[in-house]
Amino acid sequence: MRLPALCSQNLLNLPRNLIAMITALTLTQSAAAVHLSSHGAGSALIYPYFTSNADNQTLLTIVNSTDQLKALRVSFRESRNGRLVLSFNLYLRSYETWAASAFSTGSGVNDPTKLVVSNRTCTSPQFNAPTGQAFLPFDYTLENEDSDIDTLDRTREGWLEVIEMGQILPSSTTANQLRAGQCEAITQRLNQSTFSEDFSPPTGGVYGNAAIVNVANGTYIDYSAAALEAFSSRVMHTVPSDAHPNLSDADPLSTVLSNSKVLTSNWGSEAIGPGRNTGQRIDAVSSVLMAADLSNEFNIESSIAGSSEWIVTAPTKRFYTDQKLTNQTTAIAPFTSTVPLTNPISAPVLRSGCEAILPAAYNRQGTLLFSQEISFTPPPATMQNAPLLCGSVSAIQFDQLIGTPSFVLSGPTRILGARNAQSYLVPQRVASAQSGSVNLNLRSNNVSFLSGPTPNTSRFLRPSADAVSHSFVGLPVLGFWAISIENRNARPGVQGFYGGTSDHRKRAECFVTGTARPCE
Repeated sequence: MRLPALCSQNLLNLPRNLIAMITALTLTQSAAAVHLSSHGAGSALIYPYFTSNADNQTLLTIVNSTDQLKALRVSFRESRNGRLVLSFNLYLRSYETWAASAFSTGSGVNDPTKLVVSNRTCTSPQFNAPTGQAFLPFDYTLENEDSDIDTLDRTREGWLEVIEMGQILPSSTTANQLRAGQCEAITQRLNQSTFSEDFSPPTGGVYGNAAIVNVANGTYIDYSAAALEAFSSRVMHTVPSDAHPNLSDADPLSTVLSNSKVLTSNWGSEAIGPGRNTGQRIDAVSSVLMAADLSNEFNIESSIAGSSEWIVTAPTKRFYTDQKLTNQTTAIAPFTSTVPLTNPISAPVLRSGCEAILPAAYNRQGTLLFSQEISFTPPPATMQNAPLLCGSVSAIQFDQLIGTPSFVLSGPTRILGARNAQSYLVPQRVASAQSGSVNLNLRSNNVSFLSGPTPNTSRFLRPSADAVSHSFVGLPVLGFWAISIENRNARPGVQGFYGGTSDHRKRAECFVTGTARPCE
């Protein structure tokens, strides 16, 4: 289906009324096709980042905007390999809001993130302790060990997913217990059975927000969670210890706007498994997140003491790279680097799961400032100058090059305290080089850690199961630019600090499998 010429730009950059029209057209074609919500509410949410590093705390809300009763699975995942650090069921009444804070009381390797819930919302298990529920390392230690560090500080940054497991039937026992605030009774029944007869399929209408707050610095950096609509047409209510539901439980159809066309793709019925050359249900979610290019701004102007950092999150990456899930010694497309179960070299000397990219930065006049002049932490000698995205979350800090060039980011980033971080160095000290835009080319898959990726070769998501198969280009990512500004003269004797975020802009690109012909 071809949309009017007015729709030639990316979906994320379109006016809201036009997005709504596109969404309506899309849903007319396929009511069960998972897609990015145009209004920020849906049946699955992805929060690209939380942190409790560097005296930050992350405030989180989940809102039920409907008159229905909802059962949700909330899963916090750490930034390096997307391993689970906290999971629970959340039961929301009509129009109810869950609110919590993720924080840490220390900065040592054994100081985890803790979660404090600010209102008496029903969860299973219940979080009543005023000191907070600590995030746990069980999914990346002992029999679940991977190739990265296994200390508790790994819990202090990551991302989270929220998935609606079902709508609670209004006349059911669960509904009556929820309205009466009998949260313990719900948990007691849940320990005996998932009582799925109390539920009907998810209907959406859930949204969420987050804010990274640093009290000492006076900054409040907020963003909205990305929402997926029509994630699943099935009841998925399970006990909190169950690994499901997760993002691999999406229905097998997806809808994406690419090159001014609304594309509906079929990814087959298999959730995840050994198949490597054909689509699976996790690819339905990856397809709506695919980006051939990622673009946003940076600002490190000295006149405003500007600091800029990017968060780039790949929420489905673990299903393609984590050997615990894939049982493969090589990564599954579109990713190229696997995460082994053990590291033959002492971690974190050698990071695994890294993806080479092609970055380019421009000042506000459009002059090229740098290309590929990046590093990451920790920096093996053979990777020091390579442009890489590592982990399920990658942070990029923009730095002004002063004196002797240094490609090593030796500590956490200035704003977010991120440790999965790279440093993009601006090679001129002149004011015209201190702000502009950056474009990340995510297409290339011909990787050399010495010279970076080679242009004109492409990463492709596994082909869809359609008769005329779709191949999407790039990597499935989302995130934002965070900026911090300091005003030393807000008024006499007062110093002002400000912060904010802006979502990344991305472009979807799809070709008929095995051809150079755009998808129809």
